[in-house]
Amino acid sequence: MTHINTADGQKWEVRRWLKLLNWRPRKNWRPRNADGEPELRVLMPQLQGPRYVGQVVFELVHAERLRRLVDAWIEVDKDWRKLSDWRKVSLPREDKELLGEHLRKSMIAGFADEGGQLITWIDDTLTRPFDPAIAFFLRIVADDENWRLKASCSNCRKYFLQKTMRFKKYCPRCRRSESGPRMKVAREKKHKMLVCMARELSVKCPRGCKDWKAWMVERINHRIIPMRFDQITRSSLTRWVTNGELRGPVGSRQ
Repeated sequence: MTHINTADGQKWEVRRWLKLLNWRPRKNWRPRNADGEPELRVLMPQLQGPRYVGQVVFELVHAERLRRLVDAWIEVDKDWRKLSDWRKVSLPREDKELLGEHLRKSMIAGFADEGGQLITWIDDTLTRPFDPAIAFFLRIVADDENWRLKASCSNCRKYFLQKTMRFKKYCPRCRRSESGPRMKVAREKKHKMLVCMARELSVKCPRGCKDWKAWMVERINHRIIPMRFDQITRSSLTRWVTNGELRGPVGSRQ
């Protein structure tokens, strides 16, 4: 994610990094390298500033490594100090060694006066060995707007950007409410609790009770007062009996 100064009328370029994170080539993907593996040619920006240094080849193995690094970075709350402690980061040994080697090697710093402002950048493309996944990851971590990047969507498994600091679980394209799944689990838990309560009272219902539904509704509603649940009705018992979730008292009419 390369930070651009908006005062000069330029826009953020954070969205361009989603193409790399979400890149999962299809079987008929073109172009391919000499070994027949899918690859992607992308612009490699410098670590800071709007200047570019050319194109690099981004292969499938680089995309997978970049996703692992970003997931580990998000896992430690996007804290670079925690990321440097390999004991707290769940990364393969190969990724840890490449990241450590990339951080230790020398980088070339440059300065330029563009639009009356001093812009600094770090060019790490001249040093070898050069790993595109590690380089892109360092650019994401060093960007001021990296808080916009979120982990993969729980529905479509794609990375996305957020406009505010509020926690987001689903990407805007999925259009799913974040509270929807939680409310569904809460409703199912509440329903199971009420059905179990009705089954317990069904066994205790006096034999020969003429209106067993009214008898059970009164006692269930009395029990759920502290829970602040909505009161049930005779129709609730009828629906549970029809669905096979509840059996009426012995000797009573269903």
